[in-house]
Amino acid sequence: MCKKPMVTAISLALGLIQIPAYAQFDATLELSDINGQNGFVLNGVDANNYSGISVSSAGDINGDGFDDFIIGASRATVDGMFEAGSAYVVFGSGDGFPNPFNLSDINSLNGFSLNGSAQSEAVGISVSAAGDVNGDGLDDLIVGTSIAGKSYVVFGSDSQFPNPFSSTTINGENGFLILQANSNDRAGRVVSAAGDINGDGFDDIIIGAYNASPNGNQYAGSSHVIFGTDMGFPNPFELSSINALNGITINGISAGDKLGFSVSSAGDVNGDGIDDVIVGAPEVELNGDHWVGSAYVVFGSDMGLANPFNMSTLNGQNGFAILGINISDRTGDSVSAAGDVNGDGIDDLIVGVSAGGDNRTGVAYVIYGTDLGFPHPFELSSIDALNGFTLVGIENSDQLGRSVNKAGDVNGDGIDDLILGAWSASPNAINDAGSSYVVYGS
Repeated sequence: MCKKPMVTAISLALGLIQIPAYAQFDATLELSDINGQNGFVLNGVDANNYSGISVSSAGDINGDGFDDFIIGASRATVDGMFEAGSAYVVFGSGDGFPNPFNLSDINSLNGFSLNGSAQSEAVGISVSAAGDVNGDGLDDLIVGTSIAGKSYVVFGSDSQFPNPFSSTTINGENGFLILQANSNDRAGRVVSAAGDINGDGFDDIIIGAYNASPNGNQYAGSSHVIFGTDMGFPNPFELSSINALNGITINGISAGDKLGFSVSSAGDVNGDGIDDVIVGAPEVELNGDHWVGSAYVVFGSDMGLANPFNMSTLNGQNGFAILGINISDRTGDSVSAAGDVNGDGIDDLIVGVSAGGDNRTGVAYVIYGTDLGFPHPFELSSIDALNGFTLVGIENSDQLGRSVNKAGDVNGDGIDDLILGAWSASPNAINDAGSSYVVYGS
């Protein structure tokens, strides 16, 4: 299973959940107060690079015993190619970090940049740890693109990485290129580790393709899981070649659902010892209401998984649907594993609904894992503190839940925590500055 992501700079919120007396943080951490001792700031290279549009743990990609992280800059210009995009890997270190850390100072010893190779490729629009997909004992990473329909897997190595690392040099030995099944599928706009959903001991990856049109349903959307292996990967790996032995394709139900707008490992939510995945479909129509949205959990299995796996075949035994509540909520525009936030030993889920709540305050729903089975469908309106809880944004138009993720155990109490983004929040009267909230598990 992939490692939990690191959080390097956060702002904390009162009122969402009681903060334990032994917390190490003030109630609010102003990011302007980051000083090198409590964290550090990473600055982009050039104007309009959009550095930080995506961020993730990278596991320990260089095998030095320190966790690393990756930062996407999808609009970076590379060798004169506008918006070719870059992704910057920063190696963890026990010697401290400069504050600020300028990404222009990356030099192979402290990290490397993976650069796009074509104009408007937008490498770095999504980035994620991949776990150890090739089974060599070193963590790998995956980087997506915006409209190019490509994703890049970079294998971990205890030898020095080239810097810059051009995506054109990926050759099957140092990683592999993933190509979308059909033009305009938008495969790679979102990418994630998937855990080990087929139970073979190798970590898997998942790629969202929300513009795909499976079964003749325009823009129903798909998500592709590629199984990890120590037998090597074709380069390029064409998603159209998925065949149940090397992965599965998960398909949306109806035209316009946009399944695969968000994708993530779900951890092991049903407690059977095999990882599960969750995918979002924020434009699902329910009961005639437009864009209510849904999310879908597919249970992992070591007995074989159907390919294609159509969401219409979910039955509570192989997974379950999570139904949104209100028109235009766009439930599932973000989804993630939550870790084990209630300390019962089973992984939980979090689903973001950034357009939900009164006047788009935003809402996020935590669903507790259980080995007793889930209702299918699971209606978010049924959350009752026994099966989960709801987090509600503070102010109008905050759009809490546009991003959600597990945070690991940031306060060291032995229970996993959450991090949620509210990109349109206006803290300290600074319009649309945005806020992020860490919620402690309990």
